[in-house]
Amino acid sequence: MLMKNNQWFFPGLVLGLIVLTGIFLSYWRTNQVLGQPGIKVVALDDEGTLGIGFPDVVLDYQGRFQEVSQGELDALPDDTTINVRMYQARDGFDMQVRAVLMGTDRTSIHQPQFCLVGAGFSIDETNLQSLRVEGGEPYELPIMVLKSRKMVEGTEYTGFYIYWFVADGLATAHHWERMAWMAKGLFTTGKLQRWAYVSCFGIVPPGFSEEATLERIKGFLAHAVPMFQPRPQNLLPVNDLGENALKQPATGQKSVTSQRLEANL
Repeated sequence: MLMKNNQWFFPGLVLGLIVLTGIFLSYWRTNQVLGQPGIKVVALDDEGTLGIGFPDVVLDYQGRFQEVSQGELDALPDDTTINVRMYQARDGFDMQVRAVLMGTDRTSIHQPQFCLVGAGFSIDETNLQSLRVEGGEPYELPIMVLKSRKMVEGTEYTGFYIYWFVADGLATAHHWERMAWMAKGLFTTGKLQRWAYVSCFGIVPPGFSEEATLERIKGFLAHAVPMFQPRPQNLLPVNDLGENALKQPATGQKSVTSQRLEANL
């Protein structure tokens, strides 16, 4: 009799957990509050179509809208905001900047590697780096840099794909960290953080080295980012020496930035 009861214990436990999880998720979908975005959102027309506030001009780069394919739009939840812009310098060097902003459905954002592989690129290297963002309050933005390559009509092209995630007061280059912060915020405050996934992609032009191309892309982003993304509160401003410009609190005390960060979670 005992063995018979044990036989049904674990299946019953699993079924119970599934039911409880479903009830819990249903409750949060009904009662959750959507947070504010961490990037600039603008109205694109009189009908209220939303878009990302990418600048028209950055340094000597001119920006132009790039159409998003219908297939990509169909694959995203209806309340997703997505914008793509191409930026081209006077010497012809260009790059693509993209932002995907989630709504109430977190499936708007996936792991960025899928985009490159889906476009036929193979990823050779993945490196976590920091980007010094210029502007009124310079800061170090964590970015992920993917070095990739693709063969087109017998010619191999190398590209650099840079991405990060940003929400109201938060920024990270790690997909898992974004998911952890979002879960913590939802469970502790009932607020669903509204994350955006921002990326920039550029191909190494003929006659350019890989190092020079990457530095050029990062130089562009250093001036473009503050035009559409305010400094997240979890990233301290830095001075000209690359040091934190805010005085560190005494032992046992919390900085203003830490207090604001905790308020967002």
